[in-house]
Amino acid sequence: MMIDVYDPWLRPDRYCPTQTEINRLNEKIDSWEFNVFELDELSSGRPLSLAFCAIMRKNDLYSVLNLNEIDVVRFIVNVENGYHTQNPYHNRIHAADVVQTVHHFFTHNYLRDLVTTMDVLCAYVSAAVHDYQ
Repeated sequence: MMIDVYDPWLRPDRYCPTQTEINRLNEKIDSWEFNVFELDELSSGRPLSLAFCAIMRKNDLYSVLNLNEIDVVRFIVNVENGYHTQNPYHNRIHAADVVQTVHHFFTHNYLRDLVTTMDVLCAYVSAAVHDYQ
């Protein structure tokens, strides 16, 4: 799939959360009670992109793994575009929920201490793409 870098849907500022949004998300994103439907509203229908970028930033994965944030944003936006909004369950809201759930499990030291940083990234990517169309 070709990525049109001039496509307004791929603007990184649209999908990477602002510091205010990150602060709001960080208060809740580790919790089992996280409300993915509120995230969908906050993100204007782009919950996977917002959750994924916020979790990447919260875990400092861009710098630790030396990842280009713009490239990651383009990747996750393309993944999110592959989820059909008309599917009542396997859609981008569900994908965001799975990414957040995986993140929740990694907040527990008994699991986090058993894996590498690359394992964590792979788990997040796997969660994001698991129902990709």
